[in-house]
Amino acid sequence: MENRDLTKQILDIVQELHGQNFDMDTDLRDQGLDSLDIVELVMKIEKEFNIAITDDEVISAKSIKDISELVDSKLN
Repeated sequence: MENRDLTKQILDIVQELHGQNFDMDTDLRDQGLDSLDIVELVMKIEKEFNIAITDDEVISAKSIKDISELVDSKLN
């Protein structure tokens, strides 16, 4: 899967869960997501892509771009 397509899928998941537009590079917390929102997002991504994301990885992945790169690394 191309990274661009993967990023679009993740952006779609974020927008589906939270119904707003998100910037790809800005910290999700700065865009209004709290820790529970991020846990919900990670659970949805894990289910969608059939991967496991550790707590440390969640903490280090701050933006949609970071999450996309993390998912890409898990898939490849």
